[in-house]
Amino acid sequence: MSLALKKLKPKVSLALITADQVHKIRGWANDPYFEEYFRRYPPEFLWGDDQAVANMHCTSYFIRVDDEIVGMCALASFDLVNKSVEYGLLMEKDCPEKVKVIFESGELVKSYVFDYMDYKRIWTRTLANRKNIARLLKISGLVLEGTSRKSVFWKNEFHDEWIFSLIKGEE
Repeated sequence: MSLALKKLKPKVSLALITADQVHKIRGWANDPYFEEYFRRYPPEFLWGDDQAVANMHCTSYFIRVDDEIVGMCALASFDLVNKSVEYGLLMEKDCPEKVKVIFESGELVKSYVFDYMDYKRIWTRTLANRKNIARLLKISGLVLEGTSRKSVFWKNEFHDEWIFSLIKGEE
C-alpha cells in the first residue's frame, strides 16, 4: 500500500450487501449518473430479490467511507479451477477523495482475493473509449491483456472492451 493511501483520513471498508440491505441502493436506479450503467441489466436483476446481491455468480459489497455508502463493488465469474475472479466497481460521482477511495477499496479486494480466497488472478473490463478508467487500472497495477472487439451493446451500437488483469505476486 502506498504512503498516500496510509495518510487517508477516512476509514474505507467493504461490507457484504445482503438481501435486507438492497433498499440502500435501490435509489440509484433513478440516478442519471448510474442510469447508463444499470441500463445494461434488467431491473429485476439489480433491484429484485436475493439473487441481485448474493449468489453463486456474484458477491456484492458496499464501499463505505467511515459509515457512509459511497459505492459498491462486486466479485463475479468465479473460476474455481483457474482461481480467477472478475472485479467490478461503481462509485458515486460526488464521492470525496474518489481516487483514493477507489485505490483503498481495490487494496481491500486484492487482499481478500489473493490472501483469503487464495485466488491467482483478478480481472476486469471497461469500454475501450474510457481512457481515464484505463489509466486508473494501470496505476492500480492491472495490465491490459487485450481488446474484446464489439463485445458490448451500449447506446444502440456495439463497442470494444478492454480486458485488464492482476496476477498474484505481480501486484
